[in-house]
Amino acid sequence: MSTEDTSPVGIMGKRVRTMRKERGFTAEQLAAEVTRLGVKWDRSAVAKLESGRRATVTIADVYVFALALNCAPLTLLVPESDGDEVLVAPGNTAEDAVIATGKDLGMWIAGDKQLAPARGVPGWFKFVGALPEWKVTDAANSLARVRNALGAADERLFREMVENQPNEVQRQLLSLIRAAEEPKES
Repeated sequence: MSTEDTSPVGIMGKRVRTMRKERGFTAEQLAAEVTRLGVKWDRSAVAKLESGRRATVTIADVYVFALALNCAPLTLLVPESDGDEVLVAPGNTAEDAVIATGKDLGMWIAGDKQLAPARGVPGWFKFVGALPEWKVTDAANSLARVRNALGAADERLFREMVENQPNEVQRQLLSLIRAAEEPKES
């Protein structure tokens, strides 16, 4: 796979082409819709994006293409296949490059995981299991409000709800709840 194929703009171009065709738009129709939404594009600019011949896009471009194609902006930023690689940052040398899978990139963009260097593999990154502290704190505060609203009578239901959820936020919250309930040593 070439650098153009794995660059963020290259990924967006492929995703735009796929989604445009799925929706039955021509490049000219898509360009007209994007322009109607306030960002001037013509058919040839759309063709350059889709073919990987465009070097950059703006955040405004991502937003209006997502609106025009009726999808989430994240859909345009990650490859169709979770395992496809994305060159997140080229770095100044090959060792400094940041490369992630599509799935990991989507989780990073959504704020669910952080990128961290993969030990022993220059230029490759893995995802850290822990969520950013602000996200855990916000979720813990929200969950505490729900818990208080339910009251003691529904404590069992609350625990089951949290324990039966597979995602990392809820596992971390349950750990925080348990830690808070442990008696403090004097």
